[in-house]
Amino acid sequence: EYVFCGEIFHGIEAGAHRRGYAIVLGFTSRDHWREQTYLEILNSRRADGLIIVDPQVRKQVESGARGPVPIVQLLDAPAGAAATVRIDDAAAAAEVTRHLIGLGHRRIAHVRGACPSFAAERRLTGYHQALDAAGIAYDETLVIHADYSYAAGSMAIDALMALPKPPTAVFCANDTMALGALWRCKQLGLTVPGSISIAGIDDIYSASISDPPLTTVRQPRQEIGAAGVDMLISMLEGRRGVAREIVLPHEVVVRSSTGAPHS
Repeated sequence: EYVFCGEIFHGIEAGAHRRGYAIVLGFTSRDHWREQTYLEILNSRRADGLIIVDPQVRKQVESGARGPVPIVQLLDAPAGAAATVRIDDAAAAAEVTRHLIGLGHRRIAHVRGACPSFAAERRLTGYHQALDAAGIAYDETLVIHADYSYAAGSMAIDALMALPKPPTAVFCANDTMALGALWRCKQLGLTVPGSISIAGIDDIYSASISDPPLTTVRQPRQEIGAAGVDMLISMLEGRRGVAREIVLPHEVVVRSSTGAPHS
């Protein structure tokens, strides 16, 4: 979480500074008391608005805030929701899956993100859509429900390799799980991409220096943060024509963790 969000917060801070605003930064890690601390900052009017990455925090704010609070949601928000900045998760997942299909893979597993998560649902949808477009039957045994963690990626490999017919490629809903999957493959003596291909989403720093480097989707994290703070400030200043939703472009980054399936 900290690795992925760092560049987002850099974009927020730079954007706020450019517009003459200061920010209060907080990691709550879904800790109730931390959430209450930041909620009190809002309620005491020491902060004018809120930018949220974790959608669960939004529920706490909306139920505990004394009066309306301008909120911008980054990344994990329902499609079409007001005051949100994200990428097209379904399109990104579909592109990664098509990349794997283009290499010749037909048994492609998906390690999905935590529930409830709008982004995880969209990524699962994109994966499903790409399979369908290629005429590949959706196999629910190849979909592993996980929680975005390194350990979850590792455990997913154990579950998938135990199948009577294991997959030849694994697409994880974030890079952290993909790196966990990569590590577990090495422990099991599986070569990547010789025995199995692995891909993720996010393009965190570790993805470019893993062994082998990870095929992934690059999210424009600093731009997401900057767009979020611009949206919030425009709301605070009562500007007209504030975008309801901003969907920023992503980029599939092909590295050497994906290749043609073994014969």
